[in-house]
Amino acid sequence: MTEQKIYEQELERLSITDELTGVYNRRYFMQQLEQLVVRFTPSTQAVVAIFDIDYFKQINDNYGHAEGDAVLCRLAQFMQQQLRPGDIFARTGGEEFGLLLHRTNAADAKRRLNAIRILVNELEFVPSTGIEQPYRVSATIGLTNVHVDDDKDSVLYRADHALYFGKNKGRNCVIWADDEADADVG
Repeated sequence: MTEQKIYEQELERLSITDELTGVYNRRYFMQQLEQLVVRFTPSTQAVVAIFDIDYFKQINDNYGHAEGDAVLCRLAQFMQQQLRPGDIFARTGGEEFGLLLHRTNAADAKRRLNAIRILVNELEFVPSTGIEQPYRVSATIGLTNVHVDDDKDSVLYRADHALYFGKNKGRNCVIWADDEADADVG
């Protein structure tokens, strides 16, 4: 392989990867979501979710930004281990992550993401100073089906709306955009 080809591949990798966590970045997530909605057919099943760490600002305020970065990296690594090959997990900004779950229906997605939410609650974080007590984090997840007539903005709007509905209900929950009134708050 030529140096030029190696250089081009590295540039491509850098353009789709979040520098801090090593997972996909917002740009790649949006490209994949756009491709999904353009190619979507009635027989396709897919779910989009927005995953947000609850009270993340308190971690930065109490322990510093380096500790907040460590939490983001550990959660990103943890999430990659929980998802199936082909699922897309990306850091879309701050403490927020996006998920594209292909070949997944609403019930399976909700069950899987609720199980992941519970596992996130069990992770223990030890501050890098070692002086403070270990702490735990929680996450709120909003999710929605992709529909034939969707565009990427409408899908993101529903998932984001479900996320903020969950945050307003008390956080640490999985909220399905299509049934917020019957939301499971865990």
